[in-house]
Amino acid sequence: MAIYTQRSELPAATVGTTGINVLMGILSAFFCFCACAALTTGRFSAADDYLNLTFAANTRRALGALFAAALTTSGIAAVMFVATVGASQSWEPAKRLEINGQTIGYLVLLLAPFLLSALNAVIGWVHLRPPKTPPQAWPNPYGGMAPPH
Repeated sequence: MAIYTQRSELPAATVGTTGINVLMGILSAFFCFCACAALTTGRFSAADDYLNLTFAANTRRALGALFAAALTTSGIAAVMFVATVGASQSWEPAKRLEINGQTIGYLVLLLAPFLLSALNAVIGWVHLRPPKTPPQAWPNPYGGMAPPH
């Protein structure tokens, strides 16, 4: 009596695109980690109701660049994975990849660093932007108005 098992595996390690997918996934996770570090250190530019505009602008630029890098690497990995699954339809039935929960989960895993980098970029872009109104002058104890710093 044979037990029927449905074959649902991810592409084998011998497929050339799998190595590239893993490399792009690692790079995307690295860019996401760097975006988290940039956002964590970026909070030091806004302390005690004072915003260091130079450091905040540099942090915002870094978050944008890291978001673009995560988008590129995650996009390449996702497209290559979907192309591998699509191309496997012409393979022999024993090696064919079906679209199921495992393949969708793997695709979500490839896109997770991109989504987290996007969240970091949005949070950093909103919280580290310069104020809309310039700082106001305050009364000088020796007379007149002291200029803002």
